Parts: sequence; C-alpha cells; structure tokens
Amino acid sequence: MAFVPAFGLLTLAIFIGFILFLEGLFEILFALALKPFSGWKWMMLSGVLALSLSFFVMIGFPDVTMLFLAIVVGLNMGTYGMSVLLLALGRKKFSE
Repeated sequence: MAFVPAFGLLTLAIFIGFILFLEGLFEILFALALKPFSGWKWMMLSGVLALSLSFFVMIGFPDVTMLFLAIVVGLNMGTYGMSVLLLALGRKKFSE
C-alpha cells in the first residue's frame, strides 16, 4: 500500500465490502434468531443497512475514496452499536 496506493485502496475497498456483506448476513440471521425479544427489529435494520453499504462499496468500486470507506465503516459501527443497545433495552421488557 505504501508503494502503489491505488492498488492498496482497491484491495481495501474489496475487503471492506466483503466484510460488510458477511456482517450484514450474520446480523440478519442473528435478528431472526432473536425474534422473541422486542428489539430484534433494530438488529434486522442494522443487518440490512450493512448489506446495502456493502453494495454501495461494490457499486462505486473503482471510484471509492478513503473518506467514503471511513464513513461507511463508521456508520456501520454506529448502527450496530445502537442495535445491540436497543436489543438489550428490549430484553428488560421481555423478562418482566
């Protein structure tokens, strides 16, 4: 990446797109497994967003910049964190 930055950026974009795709699939499967809890829809929303972000990375593949990748990863981390938090808050209501 130090000697050929364009090739490194394209490799990083492919890797991040693939990881987001896998994470989205696993979050959706996890949400379906947690259907009895009240916060499962937030996990499903986070999974769908991760899948759509992976498609955005792959569609804009040749023109992807580091700023776009950083925004995508940050948005994914934020939505996943919020979905876990809201799932935990829904757990209290389920156990009462």
